[in-house]
Amino acid sequence: MNKRVPVVAETADELKSMMRKERNYRRRERLLALYLLKIKQAGTRLDLARLLGVSRNTVARWLRRYEEGGLQSLLDIGKPKGRRSKLPRELFSELNDRLRDRKPGTSYKEIWRELKGKYGVDITYHALYRHIRARTRTSETRNEPDSDKKEGED
Repeated sequence: MNKRVPVVAETADELKSMMRKERNYRRRERLLALYLLKIKQAGTRLDLARLLGVSRNTVARWLRRYEEGGLQSLLDIGKPKGRRSKLPRELFSELNDRLRDRKPGTSYKEIWRELKGKYGVDITYHALYRHIRARTRTSETRNEPDSDKKEGED
């Protein structure tokens, strides 16, 4: 059974403008779907799926979200939660404190050894390093010359 396509509330010009400004390809693809419906380029969900190169079930899911929650709901692209961390919460707190108050010359490896011994957690250095980079957004500073500056310029 062919389910009807929803009436698109936004104008074609608004959708076109939003598509141009949108950097996320997944959102842009969804805006394109609405645009194609608005300008009557696609008459059915199957036509739309073929034009966009996605499954008809994907188009059905997008249009259901649009009908239920409007444009904002359609463009809301969730991020998977991922696996829970093996590290205890207390370790996170101490790790953040150690990074904030760390003395020059203290390496991540030294922090890893101390925390691994204190909390008895079986975690690799690489996993802890990834956690530090992803969660606390810290980065090691390197003493590299600025590539923008010319020699002799300070």
